[in-house]
Amino acid sequence: MLGTHVVITLRTVAPHDSALIYSFLTIAARMDESGEPVQKALSDPALIKYWKNWGLPTDLGIVAESAELNYPVGCAWLRLFTGEEPGHGHVSDDIPELAFGVIKSLRNQGIGTLLLERLIADCRTQYPGISLSVRQDNLAVRIYERAGFRQHGDVFTNRVGTSSMTMLLRFS
Repeated sequence: MLGTHVVITLRTVAPHDSALIYSFLTIAARMDESGEPVQKALSDPALIKYWKNWGLPTDLGIVAESAELNYPVGCAWLRLFTGEEPGHGHVSDDIPELAFGVIKSLRNQGIGTLLLERLIADCRTQYPGISLSVRQDNLAVRIYERAGFRQHGDVFTNRVGTSSMTMLLRFS
């Protein structure tokens, strides 16, 4: 149980869960905060690569569900990108990139930490590390740092014109 009112169960994201990944991508990309319509994630090449054709052999994700609310409340997922078609936080072709989001009304209750801890544990034996791209002003930076992620490379201007950084967690 988290907080005082929501019981969370975790499950692996299934191969047929593209719509779930899409919905949480709109949260992870902070589209509402930047005034972007969520429909943009259906066609923008910078966003579509994070959810389209979910269920590749190298895809791995965890979803937090609430029986009381009867819907998913958070999701964290990893996807491998190549140097030819990199994600925003691409470090190397053998290190997957993390994306995740928790619905706004349930943030700061430990759901993000649960998701991240489980995903890290599940992928430790498959990959040498995990990378991610995060806006510098995102409060989730604290969660990433507590989990061992460190800034990798320089700060850059992201797709909405604010500052982001790549972070990396190495397992070895």
